[in-house]
Amino acid sequence: MKNKLFRRIITGLLLSSLVLSTAGCGDKKDDATKVSAGGATSSSSQEAVPAQADDDTLNIAVSIDFNTVDTLVAYGTEIDILVNSVTEGLFYYDENSEVQPFLVSSYTHPDDTTYVYEIREDVVFSDGTPLDADDVEFSLNRHLDPDNASQLGWMFENVESIEKTGDYEVTVKLSQPDASWQYTLATPAGNVISKDYYEAHKDGYGTSEGGFIGSGPYVITSWDTAEIDLEYNEDYWNKAETEVDFKKLKFLSIPDQSVVKAALESGQIDITQALSLDAAKELKSKDIVNIQATDYLGSTFISFNTTVDKLSDKKVRQAIAYAVDKETILNDIIGADYASIGKSQLFSSNISNAYPDIWGDYFDKENAYSYDPEKAKELLAEAGYPDGFDVQLKYVASDSTSEDVSLYIQQNLAEVGINVTLEGIDSSEYSTLRYGGSETREYELFLTYWGSDYPDPIGTITPMYYSTNNVAGGSNWAEYKNKDFDKLIDEQNSAATPEERIPVLKDALDILAEDIPYAPVYNHYKVFATSKRVDYQFSTMLLYNIYTKNIKKAK
Repeated sequence: MKNKLFRRIITGLLLSSLVLSTAGCGDKKDDATKVSAGGATSSSSQEAVPAQADDDTLNIAVSIDFNTVDTLVAYGTEIDILVNSVTEGLFYYDENSEVQPFLVSSYTHPDDTTYVYEIREDVVFSDGTPLDADDVEFSLNRHLDPDNASQLGWMFENVESIEKTGDYEVTVKLSQPDASWQYTLATPAGNVISKDYYEAHKDGYGTSEGGFIGSGPYVITSWDTAEIDLEYNEDYWNKAETEVDFKKLKFLSIPDQSVVKAALESGQIDITQALSLDAAKELKSKDIVNIQATDYLGSTFISFNTTVDKLSDKKVRQAIAYAVDKETILNDIIGADYASIGKSQLFSSNISNAYPDIWGDYFDKENAYSYDPEKAKELLAEAGYPDGFDVQLKYVASDSTSEDVSLYIQQNLAEVGINVTLEGIDSSEYSTLRYGGSETREYELFLTYWGSDYPDPIGTITPMYYSTNNVAGGSNWAEYKNKDFDKLIDEQNSAATPEERIPVLKDALDILAEDIPYAPVYNHYKVFATSKRVDYQFSTMLLYNIYTKNIKKAK
């Protein structure tokens, strides 16, 4: 299997993945205003509390700034909501996490490595120009070109070529079979921009100077680093099938969680994930806003450095997994409304939603590694450590949730004879430990997290466990190597149907459950706060599929 470099840049999450990204607010000044190349106005800004919401405007608070808005950086829930308001994808994830065609009218898969896409012929960009195969070819190749440093470029690691093969036809050739490709074009990697508009504004494209347009239902009308305003395009090509409740969108960059909380309480913000978990719990108890916690296939877990002698023994890893009282962590620290107990895999059973009939009760029978300190002691004795040992656990110091969980794990392991020294680290070291490669992974135990890129186990197990993904930029943080597992991953990539592929995946997951190179603690949920005037249900693939055109006013 070709080596993949999985760079995990999940904008908008704190490092625990439970305390949501910081947020803040900015109001525009009246001065220093000018018209950008995209037809929007850009203006200087200063931090301020947003104005009271009006009935036709949906106010969305995010923690990111708006220096760049482009499909190349659309790899995080907050930026994706904005990008998906302006541009549209070849495919999309529906509320059941199933891939559905959108800008594609049909497609064929004539062999294991070839995909032929027929593009709809009735789509136009917001500037009135038609969307055709030239635009699709250009948009996809931007991710393929390493010079563009696309944050979604890793999804194209196995792509050999992307070519226009007709006025409304594009053909993708893969270098080898890749089961994950079926999901790629339902992410913003499959969103289409105008080639002509890009080439006319390439120097400032994706900024307030050059603009950013697509075929989506909204157009940008005002843009600075702290606020972007959008309005519904009355000439939207798909308006006959789209009923938009909010004609205006206001995206506000708010890097202060306390400001976000205050703005929610006063009705100035309608939707945000930029809220701490404690604040979400408080607001929910007061019934001030609606709080939705959605399983998005993420996990917080202990990563074992399997190159460390004592941790190279799977019995030691199993012992530690049994020694952690996950139920107490869930109930007393996280809250049962905001996560579920981790078992042996880095995702919940919802990963099987796309093919429930084929998966059957597989995940119901998954080894849960339920709290059992006596079993942990037995395994340690069998591994040659009847009196335990000393070990270090690293966590993100700035994240209070990670600290609380680490302290409790320290207490649990002490009860089975393992003396844990805790070390809080900063975000720079955190990133290095994860993505710096084998030479920089100087840890023994590491409390960290992961969220699946796809509604399929391969969105996690390929990047996290495949042996060659331990390199710089890769996500095999445990330095795990198992030839039998790698062979099964290669085999499932070549399977023609889900009926052939999923049994192979089950065998691969069985190996991981036994070897346990990562010990899941809890499956964390994504928490959103919405005002009482908003009616919207978030779904599992919310990383990619929050569409503002579908957000309704509460009845």
